[in-house]
Amino acid sequence: PKVMPERLYDLLGVSRNGRAVVRVLPLVHAAAYPLGLFMIYADDDEDIALYRESSYHDEVVYAPEVIRQHRQVFERMWDLSLSVERSINSIEAHAATLRSAADRIEPSG
Repeated sequence: PKVMPERLYDLLGVSRNGRAVVRVLPLVHAAAYPLGLFMIYADDDEDIALYRESSYHDEVVYAPEVIRQHRQVFERMWDLSLSVERSINSIEAHAATLRSAADRIEPSG
């Protein structure tokens, strides 16, 4: 029970030190984009490759049309996401709730 809140606090640290931009996509919007994990690799603002994972396999795709479709999905999800500040506040609140629940479950000492 203590692993998840610690991972969330780690994520907050990465965000606060500028190593990543973290934004939360509310679940109500996430259900509309069931693509799974994907990353778009770009060079000089040009998308050059797509890495995506599914239940059955991982793959790297170089087809411009497929990359463009994922870029469009990413842009829509970005627009629907909470701001960075609201995302951090939300993550922090969830981490604190999870930590408190874990502390009630596992006695210290």
